[in-house]
Amino acid sequence: MTDPRKRQKADPGLDPSKPLKNARREHYCQLVASGMPSVDAYEAAGYSKANRESSRTNSGQLNVTPEVRNRIDWLLQQKADAFVKSSRSAAEEVGIDKKWVLQRLVDIHNFAITGEPVVNSEGMQLGTKQNLPAANKAVELIGRELGMFSERLKVGGDPDAPPIKTQNEDVSVSALERLRETMQKRITKQNG
Repeated sequence: MTDPRKRQKADPGLDPSKPLKNARREHYCQLVASGMPSVDAYEAAGYSKANRESSRTNSGQLNVTPEVRNRIDWLLQQKADAFVKSSRSAAEEVGIDKKWVLQRLVDIHNFAITGEPVVNSEGMQLGTKQNLPAANKAVELIGRELGMFSERLKVGGDPDAPPIKTQNEDVSVSALERLRETMQKRITKQNG
């Protein structure tokens, strides 16, 4: 039995954009990429349902098979790319761009600082209630978009390793690209 934690090297002749020759493996990849947990996908693809623990082990081994892993990764990338493309298209369609978003953040900040009126039961205004967390979040988002803050990143698998301080990417890196990466991570985590 192969240790599922050890990834096998991919065959350079395999093209992950093409369906796998083995129909059950292809069905499994499609199900996992669609968000189904790997054990359920394993059984739904027609593999043995005799024992849930065996299905869990066997689906884990199937996941690290190079052709299967590459195919799932490729399908997830296609899904993430389609999401980014449709998000861009929708944003363009309704006229949302970086300037629009930044202006709304400024508006949110100003409204949060100005505050909402506080009135008594008779309708008399007693003062205003500021929403400082909303104002701070708006300022933080504006600052991030403008590249004003440095971020700390953990690199590698050592959880005790000190973070590496880096400057934000060029401001031209769009929020949609970051959204695509986030979605891809969520999809991968769901299928993990």
